[in-house]
Amino acid sequence: MGILREQKLRNNTSFGDAKEAVKVSSIHRAVLAGLVSSVAKTDKEGTGYIATRNRAVTIFPGSVLAKKKRRPEWIMAQEIIETSRTFARSVGPIEPRWIEELVPHLLKRTYGNPRF
Repeated sequence: MGILREQKLRNNTSFGDAKEAVKVSSIHRAVLAGLVSSVAKTDKEGTGYIATRNRAVTIFPGSVLAKKKRRPEWIMAQEIIETSRTFARSVGPIEPRWIEELVPHLLKRTYGNPRF
């Protein structure tokens, strides 16, 4: 958050002009390079997230994203802590293609259902 304040950027990428959204997404991509082990995707019910190593996580209640009605499908977390539940803290929205571009060597691909 300090980086965004220093650069005078808003935290919400859905508002503002296109240049500002590009700057924020660039920051998220740069941070994602170090936080690949803390990414999560929404679960089937849409109530929580499934993080790496099949950990069920919830966005920390104090987070801005936890209070939004429409949560992002993919997030990265600065830390995942285990208390009464497993929480993702300091989260930010990401695009799944960013993971493919940044760390293709860590991905496992499977193919199935061939059709002839």
